[in-house]
Formats: sequence, structure tokens, C-alpha cells
Amino acid sequence: MAEREKTKKTRAIRGAFLRTQMLFLLLVVGGFSLLYFLFANNFYAYQKSKLMRAAFQAVSNCTSLDAETLEVELATYEDANFRFKIVTEKDEDVYGTGIAQKLGDMESSKPQEWQKLYSEEPEIEYSGTQIILRGRFDRDGSTYYVRITENTRSVGSSFTYTDAFLTALLGLVIIVGLLTMWVMTSRMLRSIENINQVASRISRRDFSRKADESTRCRELRELAGSINRMSDEIQDSLVYLEETNHILVEENRYKEKLNRMREEFLANISHELKTPLAIMSNHVELLQCMEDQIDRDYYYDSLMDEIHNMTEIVENLLELGSVEQGLENMSLSPMDLSVTAERLREKVLALIQRRTVTLEYSCEESLVVLGGERYLSQAMENYLTNAVKHVCEGGRICFRLVRDEGDALCTVYNDGDLIPEESMERIWRSFVVLSEDFEDEDERMSNTGLGLYIVQKVILIHHGSCGVENEEDGVRFWFRIPLYEEKDKEFR
Repeated sequence: MAEREKTKKTRAIRGAFLRTQMLFLLLVVGGFSLLYFLFANNFYAYQKSKLMRAAFQAVSNCTSLDAETLEVELATYEDANFRFKIVTEKDEDVYGTGIAQKLGDMESSKPQEWQKLYSEEPEIEYSGTQIILRGRFDRDGSTYYVRITENTRSVGSSFTYTDAFLTALLGLVIIVGLLTMWVMTSRMLRSIENINQVASRISRRDFSRKADESTRCRELRELAGSINRMSDEIQDSLVYLEETNHILVEENRYKEKLNRMREEFLANISHELKTPLAIMSNHVELLQCMEDQIDRDYYYDSLMDEIHNMTEIVENLLELGSVEQGLENMSLSPMDLSVTAERLREKVLALIQRRTVTLEYSCEESLVVLGGERYLSQAMENYLTNAVKHVCEGGRICFRLVRDEGDALCTVYNDGDLIPEESMERIWRSFVVLSEDFEDEDERMSNTGLGLYIVQKVILIHHGSCGVENEEDGVRFWFRIPLYEEKDKEFR
């Protein structure tokens, strides 16, 4: 069906081209023929009339009217098929071209009136078979009469043959012109159809085919080149838009995840604040009701502990709000993670110098990423601080920062207790303390559990990923973020 439609369109375009070109050809050829048949004879007579007047001027201006001089002066005009008759006022021959008859006998049945036909401003008559000029001029007190004629019968015969030849020639021109137009139209239509097919493919986002730029028609060649350039630009734009769209999708997913984390965060806040408030309320009621029957110092200390816990929660909430605000307004710039890791190494060595703990440090140089130095440093420092807190005595901490498949991979391992599998996901939430999942209550640590929650947010906003793995004798935390390459500058 589609092929049939294309054939119909091609035929319609070809028909329109041929009709237009045929009309133009007929107008040109027909107009030329009409002008020729209507005005060719008159134009011939007009040109001959101009030449006859020039011949009359040549006779009247001739320095001598003897036969030899006139023959030389008028040779050119006689070659043009002119016949001359020059006589005196008494009809005596001065010069003649093969005409022996008296001029008066040639002009009228009344010889005495023939002189009235001649004037100093000669008129030209055209009878269809003959062109005649009659003129006179004065010279040395005498009047001379000049008759110049041309017999057009032979010319008319020539025109007949010319008309027949011209008619045949025009017919041949029309046939050849139509064939030429058919061939040219077919070539142009092939080029137009090729461009149309390429444009149709482009509309379907198919850029595999290019328009043919080898056509002889300059306009179609330029159009094909423009279509090809447009195809390349659209293809590049679509690739860029798809990449940008992928980034937007990832950012939207990140924002959705942030929103879910905020909701969990608010729920955790409510839970964390509800417990100390309930304890404080209960203690105040007991103090009011039981008066001297209870150990007031104990309840006062207990109230102060809960107030201290609430103060710590609020301070951590303010810190978390500051971090979140900073992350949202963070400007990314190229930074070398290797330099940041080297500064953190000195801090860790200071923390473990009084303990029987060893630090194994491995870091590649020039690991440049696009990020916020303050927050990535905070993420690595959190991993290292947790490792220092949870490493067993005599154990080791292993820090490793390397290049891995276009990413910067940071891992922090510490010997110590493993994390229960069911708690692997929970430790990334806000207000979850690692030691809460351990059986030994003495291992609880007095913090709000926001560290890993902030680490996850920092890594996500850098389009990276993070995680934790249990190994045979300890725990390994890791994160990876994309390296910044020079080619990324163009994309940004």
C-alpha cells in the first residue's frame, strides 16, 4: 500500500513537471512561430526599404553620373538583387541594370504623367511581388529620375521552403525538448524521492540512511547536504537529550529516595523524642505526688540525663539539617580524593597511637572526581572513625583507595565483630546505632546513629553507591563515585 502511494505521488509530481515544462516549451516555440509567420515578410520589406533609401542616397551623392562610376558605386546594391533605372527629365537613359524600356512606358499608360510619381523624398511601395522606390534629385541644373526595384517572387519562393523547413525543425525541437524534459524530470524526481525517503526516516528517528549528494542539480545537491547535516545534528541532539534525560531520571530517583529518607527521619525523631519526654513527664509526676517518699536526687539526675539526651538529639538534628542544606546547595568542582585521603590518614594515626592497632594504608595518586570536598572528606572520615571505634584490640584497619572501571573505589576494613545480616539495611537509616544490634549491652555507644545516614546521602548526591560486607574476621565498608575525565568538560 505504501509503495503504491509513493508511485502515485511520483507520477503526480512527474506529470506536474512535464505539464509545466511542455507549456513553457509550447509558449516559446509557438510564440516564435507566430511572430515568424506574421511578421517575417514585413520585416524583410522593412529591411529592404532601408537599403533602397541608402542606395538612392548613394546615387544622389555620387560625384559623377557616368555609367562606369555608377556601376562601381552601385555594385553592392545590385548584389542585393536591386535593379536600377536612372534617366533625365527627357527620359534619356543615364544608367540601367538590364532594363531597356523607357521609364515613362514602365510607369504609366500616359507617358507625360510619369514624372509626377517621383519626388525628392522618395516613397517605397510594396505590392507583394515587388518593392519599388521612385525618387528624383537635381544636379548641375538638370533633374534626374531614379527607379530602384526588387522582384520578391523568388524571395517568396525561398520563404515557402524556409517555412516548411522551419515547421519541421520546430516539430523536431518540440519532440527532442519533451524527451529531454522527461529524462531531466526523471533524474530530478529520483533525487527528490531519495530526499523524501531520508526525511521520512528522520521523522521516525532512523538516521541510518543519507541523502544522495551526487546529483547534477546544484539546488538539489545543496538540499541533500542540508538534510544530511540536519540529520547529524538531530541525532547528536537526541543523544545529548537522552543522556540528559537519564541524568534527570537518576536525580528524580535520588530526590524520591531523599523524601522517603526524610519521612523515616521524621518518624525516628518522633520516636526518639517521645521516649525521653515520657520519662521526664513520669518523673515530674512522681516528684509532685510522692514528695519526700522518693529519692529526689535520683530523679533529678535521671531528668538531667534525659535533658542531656534530648539536647544531643537536637544538636545532631541541627547538624543534619546543616548537612542536608549544604548538600542541596553544593557546587561540584574537580577535586583529588588522594589528597583528601592523605590528610585523613594523619588523623587516624593520631587516634590509634595509644592502642595496639595497626593501619594498612593504600592509595593511588591523582584520583580526580567531580564533587564537594567537605562532604566527601566527611564520608571517608566517618568510615575511618567507625573503624577505629569498632576495631578489636590487636586488630588492624585497612584503608584502600583505588581506580576501578572508571570509578574511585574507597574501602575501609576493621577486624572486629560482624554485623548481623538482618541489620545490614537498618544501619544506613537515621537514629540507628551499630551497637544496638549487638547482643552485648556494654558495647552500646552514646551517639544518635546519623553518621552512616549522612554518608549515604553524600554518596548518592555524587551519583555513586555505598555498602557494607562482612568478612571472615571483620567488616568492610565501601563507596564508589565516578572519576572526572577531561571529556566530561564538554558534556557539562
